[in-house]
Amino acid sequence: MTTRNLLLAVIGTAFCLFLCFQVWTAAQWKNTLQDQGTEGFYDSPNPVNHAKSVSGSSWKDGVQNMIDGCVRAIKSVGHRFRHQPRLAPPDVYFTLTYLPVRTEYGITGVDAGTQVICVKDQGPLLFVKAGNLEFETKRQYLTNDLDVADLAVKNDAEAQQTVASYIAQQQQAIDQRDDKRKMRPSGLH
Repeated sequence: MTTRNLLLAVIGTAFCLFLCFQVWTAAQWKNTLQDQGTEGFYDSPNPVNHAKSVSGSSWKDGVQNMIDGCVRAIKSVGHRFRHQPRLAPPDVYFTLTYLPVRTEYGITGVDAGTQVICVKDQGPLLFVKAGNLEFETKRQYLTNDLDVADLAVKNDAEAQQTVASYIAQQQQAIDQRDDKRKMRPSGLH
C-alpha cells in the first residue's frame, strides 16, 4: 500500500470517528434535555418535541443507524486498504503452533515459527524438513505468510487468537477444495 493510500485511509477513518463522536454527543445532549424537561428552555410556552417522528421510529433510531453506518464504513476502509501479505519464497513455510514429531528416538517438538522446507506436497498434508528432521504435517498448521509466522512466535493471547483463526480459515479452505474434488465426475481430474 502506498503512503498516499495509507494517509487517505487514516484521514477517512479519523473523519468517520469524528462524525460518530459528534452524532453521539448530540444524542447525549438531546437525552439530557429530555430527562430534565423543557420548562424554561424554550421561549415558546408550548414547545414542540422534535425527537418523535410520525412514522414511529424515534430520533435515537436514526442516530443509531447513522453510527452503525459509520462503523460499517470504517470496517470497509480497513478491509479495502489491508496490506498485501509478505510471502516466503516458494516451498518455504513456518509452523503456526508447537508440533510433536515422532522420531526413531521418541518424540521431539517443533516450536511455533520454525522454518520448514516442503519436500513433498500431498494436498492437505505436506512432507517437510526442518534441519535434519523430516516429518508430515497438516497444511493448516503451516503458513508462508511472514506476518502470520511472526504472530505465531508471539506469546500473547491476541496473537494466539489470530493464529487460531488463521488455522481455522486454512482448514475451511482445504475442506472446500476437497469437497470440490469429490464433486467432480471420475476421470476429469
